[in-house]
Amino acid sequence: MDEILEFCKKWGISKDIFYGREKVMYRLDLHRVTSIPEGFSPDVRGDLWLYNVTGLSEGFNPTVGGDLRLDSVTVLPEDFNITVGGDLHLHSGNSMTSTTSTVSTDSVISIGDEVFVLVE
Repeated sequence: MDEILEFCKKWGISKDIFYGREKVMYRLDLHRVTSIPEGFSPDVRGDLWLYNVTGLSEGFNPTVGGDLRLDSVTVLPEDFNITVGGDLHLHSGNSMTSTTSTVSTDSVISIGDEVFVLVE
């Protein structure tokens, strides 16, 4: 079985959700997932919870209308360019490194114990 199909079956999502072709209208709770296959870019109108994912593959570009929880991620890919409608949570106990990442959010970015409120 291919990696993406196996991932979808294990976590109860369709390939259309995996690739963002089908919208998730509320929350996509994948807090037990520790790694995601390349190409994962869901379209979530609510929150996307990926508490235990430690790394993101290049091309990870979900659409998130609510909060994005990446609590265990320690490195952001160079092409990480994301818009989050709610809060972005990066709470890893390790240091966060990123070279050319771009994040756009309407609310708060929290990294570890630091909280950044965006003011226009």
